[in-house]
Amino acid sequence: MADMMKSSSGIKKLDDMLGGGFPQSGTILLTGPPGAGKSTLCQQFLNRGMTGDEPTVYITLDAAPDDIIDEMKKMGWKTNGFLDGTKMIFLDAYSWKVGGSKEEPWKRVLQGGLDINSLNVMFSEILNKIRVEKKRSIFDSVSTLLLYIPSEIVVRFIPIMIAKGRSFKTTQVIVLEGGIHGDQLVNTLNYLSDGVIEMKLEGNKRFLRVSKMKGTSVPREWKEFKINGSGISLV
Repeated sequence: MADMMKSSSGIKKLDDMLGGGFPQSGTILLTGPPGAGKSTLCQQFLNRGMTGDEPTVYITLDAAPDDIIDEMKKMGWKTNGFLDGTKMIFLDAYSWKVGGSKEEPWKRVLQGGLDINSLNVMFSEILNKIRVEKKRSIFDSVSTLLLYIPSEIVVRFIPIMIAKGRSFKTTQVIVLEGGIHGDQLVNTLNYLSDGVIEMKLEGNKRFLRVSKMKGTSVPREWKEFKINGSGISLV
């Protein structure tokens, strides 16, 4: 579909491959081993939305929001002007493990444990609060959710979250650690997603490939990329 609206990934050569970026209101599954660059891609996607016209909800289960912001600053992505809750909102589902955290205009905090109903309600509240039509969200990661919630519940929750995001015109990136989950879960997430991006490590080199992308014909070949002072760039 040549007229499909796109949301920039924040990575120029990847956007060029995809005809402008990810399909708007679509869901992208991002998978790969630890250290492959998944978190950097998520932060780059967040930065592109934050500095553009697509406010982003970052659901984090793997790191504290302050640590993510620190990592972004190292890449030169300034966040100081975006902490009023209009361009960037974290849903902190991590800090309960270390005693909790104080809520801020840019941060909602899940208190007292990882409860999927509370997570769902808080995600809805944040989306309702954002008045801009087009939005983004990041879920990092499904793998951590599966450590605390039975897989059959997670598999029922993910389609609800995807449908909710789509109803709010939200382009979503969902992160899954590669190589540690069964085929049934991986195949289900592949089926639910509009696009799939895989990452891998070979020695000290990093590669990605687009396994599928709705509305876009993309060669399924591995592309080397580097992470430098401005984020991910394809070689």
